[in-house]
Amino acid sequence: MASTDGGASAGDQDPRGEEAFERELERRLGTIESPEYRDPAREDLPLSEMVVFTILSAVVVVLVHLWGY
Repeated sequence: MASTDGGASAGDQDPRGEEAFERELERRLGTIESPEYRDPAREDLPLSEMVVFTILSAVVVVLVHLWGY
């Protein structure tokens, strides 16, 4: 029976592929759970970027409001 997602069914999977996947998953989880890990996506935005974002947001809101009339 073919799987509905277009891939191999559960019985057709290569056990070596699963082992490699598990090793890679554990490696990545170990990396992000490490106390020394610094996630650049979670850094605070600089004040200058926050000011620019706030001003641009206000301008867009005003323009959309004026466009509606």
